[in-house]
Amino acid sequence: MEDFLNLTTKLHVIFIYLALGVAILGAYLMTRQEPKKKFLAILPLYYTILASLAFTGIILAFYIQNWLFIILMAVAWHLILITTIKSYKLTKKEKNLSKQSLGKVQKKFYLDIAIYLIYMIVELI
Repeated sequence: MEDFLNLTTKLHVIFIYLALGVAILGAYLMTRQEPKKKFLAILPLYYTILASLAFTGIILAFYIQNWLFIILMAVAWHLILITTIKSYKLTKKEKNLSKQSLGKVQKKFYLDIAIYLIYMIVELI
């Protein structure tokens, strides 16, 4: 049982780093040409990583009875998911992204990066 918990914890941390990498990649791609296509191209990968984070997080929540950890994890996951959905709707609504819309999508990735970094710092404490 201890091995399973260690494996789940390591997988959860790996998925956090992968999600951080995809968020950094997304923020970088928003500065390139045709950002809408690039944003839509990385979304399936991003959703897969978010689902993996949720799954490993739920397993950890059952073993770790720390309510602060569980609440922090749920809030971070929902915040990231909601901002991703809003960004997707914004990009689908417009044929060509305006500078203002592009800035909103880019802010979403910066928010995700901040959430991941805060989560990693809190997890280390």
